[in-house]
Amino acid sequence: MLFWTGIALTLALIALTGLAFVLRNRLTLRNKIVALGLLIGLSATLAVGSIATWRSGQALHDNELSTLSAIRDGRKSQIEDYFVTIHEQVYNFAQNQMVEDATRDFSQAFANLAEESKLDASDTSAVYSTVRGYYTSEFGPRLKAAGQSDRGAQSYIPQSAAGRILQSWYISENPNPVGSKLDLDRAPQAVAYNDHHGKYHPQIRRFLKSFGYYDIFLFDTQGNLVYSVFKETDYATNFLTGPYKDTNFGSVVRQALGASQAGEVFIEDFKPYEPSYGSPASFIGSPVFEEGKLIGAVVFQMPVDKINGIMQQSAGLGETGETYLLADDHRMRSNSRFSEEGQSSIFVEEVKNEAVDAALAGESGVQTVVDRHGH
Repeated sequence: MLFWTGIALTLALIALTGLAFVLRNRLTLRNKIVALGLLIGLSATLAVGSIATWRSGQALHDNELSTLSAIRDGRKSQIEDYFVTIHEQVYNFAQNQMVEDATRDFSQAFANLAEESKLDASDTSAVYSTVRGYYTSEFGPRLKAAGQSDRGAQSYIPQSAAGRILQSWYISENPNPVGSKLDLDRAPQAVAYNDHHGKYHPQIRRFLKSFGYYDIFLFDTQGNLVYSVFKETDYATNFLTGPYKDTNFGSVVRQALGASQAGEVFIEDFKPYEPSYGSPASFIGSPVFEEGKLIGAVVFQMPVDKINGIMQQSAGLGETGETYLLADDHRMRSNSRFSEEGQSSIFVEEVKNEAVDAALAGESGVQTVVDRHGH
């Protein structure tokens, strides 16, 4: 309405100015008629041109809004489909016969490991020293380099003898470097746990790599993490009493072990996770039942890379456009496509504007706003 009012006022001003000019000058009647005719023609041309320009601009604007809406809806669909896929995978994985067998075998072997290992006092002391040395020389410095606080080796070392033994064999004495501990199929000691690890680990590792998960974990009913693929410092600790019981991971474990039936699935939002050196981690888990009896739980650590791969697509967004996920705290749950390499936006960048407020209030639509970069 304002646009058309402006056009009308502009044309009226031109016409009045032209009319005044014509009447003031001593022109013949013939020349005045010709001048007025030209003035009317010019006004009409300007009107048509203005209308055409406005319509063209409006068409471009409408097309841009349509494009952005399509991108938004596409991202929404991709993210929802991804989480449905993860839900279905953990649901089916937890009820797979091989996983039931692995959970039972690892749980029993973990419970018998200290006795089966037949370690004397000297051996037990050596195991403790080996594990402590790893936290002092490897984990602690890496944690600090990532900008995280080091609580000290004593805070992280497993409370159980079995936990310390397994961390010694599969972490501190593992010949593979950090990030590649999963390459060890089995430790050399002749015990049942290592036999089971040699049997199940290659299969579960292959599943992890096929679907791009960060890690996969198996728990016994006491909250002991009896198996993990990557062998980070949470491996062989207890998630009901140990150093990571208060994490989002611990929450998933408690929910899964408290389930009343197979098929229930529990998920926790991304939060910085200490064993992953503060990197954001989200967890999804499900109970493992055998013949109607709870025997443990399976948990997946979800990869940020998959979500970033969806949200960081830039096609159709020009130089300044981007799509990202936000939670109720207004902080990102996916990395910005403008983040510097190696830098995470998750939990770091906070986004507040009218569009974000509307979205978090459950609204859907298009708004013109100034983004956090001033665009």
